[in-house]
Amino acid sequence: MQQVIQRIELDHQGKRWSCGVRMVVLFSLLFAQNDSDLAASMDLLLVGNWTTPSYAEDVTVEGNFAYLADYTAGLQIIDISNPANPRKVGVNKTGGATWSVAVSGQYAYVADNYTGLNVIDVSNPAEPRQVGAWTNSGCRMVRVFGNYAYVKAANPQDGAFKIINITNPANLTTVNWTNAFYNPTDVAISGNYAYLSDLYQGLVVFDVTDPTNPKPLGAYDTNTNAPSTTGVAVSGSFAYVTDNDFFGYKGRGLVLVDTSDPSNLLPVGEHATTGSADGVAVSDRYVFVISRPWTGGQGKGSVQVFDVSSATTPQLLTTYQFNGTATRVVVKDRYVFLSNGGLQIFKIITSPEFESVSLPPSGGVRLAISGVTGQSGRIQRSSDLSGWSDWQPVSFVTNLVEVVDSDTSHPTPRFYRILEP
Repeated sequence: MQQVIQRIELDHQGKRWSCGVRMVVLFSLLFAQNDSDLAASMDLLLVGNWTTPSYAEDVTVEGNFAYLADYTAGLQIIDISNPANPRKVGVNKTGGATWSVAVSGQYAYVADNYTGLNVIDVSNPAEPRQVGAWTNSGCRMVRVFGNYAYVKAANPQDGAFKIINITNPANLTTVNWTNAFYNPTDVAISGNYAYLSDLYQGLVVFDVTDPTNPKPLGAYDTNTNAPSTTGVAVSGSFAYVTDNDFFGYKGRGLVLVDTSDPSNLLPVGEHATTGSADGVAVSDRYVFVISRPWTGGQGKGSVQVFDVSSATTPQLLTTYQFNGTATRVVVKDRYVFLSNGGLQIFKIITSPEFESVSLPPSGGVRLAISGVTGQSGRIQRSSDLSGWSDWQPVSFVTNLVEVVDSDTSHPTPRFYRILEP
């Protein structure tokens, strides 16, 4: 496992402190865990926020940038190279109400409720510029896979679900549309199959080998008595579907569907959520679900993480609650990005590690350490990386704790590490 050690130096009188470079050292025995241990240990640490001018309805992440669909404020481009300090670098107003965004290559595809699908060249994030548009209808959702954009039209009577050829960004063309779906909520592509979540019809699978002629294969309605299917993510032979509440009907939360035979979709497991499940993302064995308060306003919004190693018995790992409603969750590397009016950035924590080092005016060294709530460890010090001595135990009552080393008599340079109790 990778363990971070922070080197701290002070002058010969122990009065003036300076921070050396951060070094990464491998300690194969530190926090050694088997798979079952790891599954039971995860937390989300909020590390960054960005408040947008309007209301962020959607987020996608590419490289060092987050792209936000910020309703009346258009496309907002945020530099996230330092997740703890996101900063806006570019804006493009689409002229209406921006609902959704997808990015492929140098282009952002922005769904606007009034102006349609707008193509923005983001090769220079500081100066995004529009290079094309599809204006046949307003749009409320867009996902891009290969040379095609899959779009939810604002007016379902005009064909709610559309497939648009984006090979030439300056000349977008509709290749297929259908009014068979009244309210599509999301779409995921895996191989030659498109997995569509529709509020009224549940999960529907199409063969999109030829996007001009998608062929329906199978369907599974998460609830036949209420419109409730709100999102879908696909990994391997499973689709992860969110089912929300609808007035008197309390949604099922996260539903796992076996898609190994697309013509015969089989539900295999599910797990309730703290609120009304409204969207989903998957990364390896982990599924991230956003929930809003139940109809009537009870409860809070949340993002919950599940271990789905066993599809029949998904295991809840952690819940992060917040005021308000989230609209999209995206997972990239060790970070979770949430659009909930603005942008929130979370770091995925599976074991203790140093987050920051500061030098308080009173002297000493302040260490900020993250860890899974309920976990514990012990901090050791060393002056040469070979001889280590126990310094202080640490218990994670919350997922971020601070400790101060005020002992200026300890030999320098100084190194710290965390071990299991």
